[in-house]
Amino acid sequence: MFAVALGDVNAAQAGSASGVLNAVQQIVNAAGSAIVSTVYLATVTPSVPSSGVLPCLLLTLAITAACAMSIPLLPRRGAHAH
Repeated sequence: MFAVALGDVNAAQAGSASGVLNAVQQIVNAAGSAIVSTVYLATVTPSVPSSGVLPCLLLTLAITAACAMSIPLLPRRGAHAH
């Protein structure tokens, strides 16, 4: 996946581009877990702790479906091997 994401980056900027890619991944991972946790805490009831699981599952499935639908937008090839 990194080869596809960084496929159009020239060799002189590959280090900076991979650093930016890693930073964006970490930010999105933190934001995603915060969103799922917020949904859980907003929907859970104290008497039934598992009541918040279904909304979190549906949110996760919706995000996964959106990501899967964006796959055709990715470039077909990654970086060329040198």
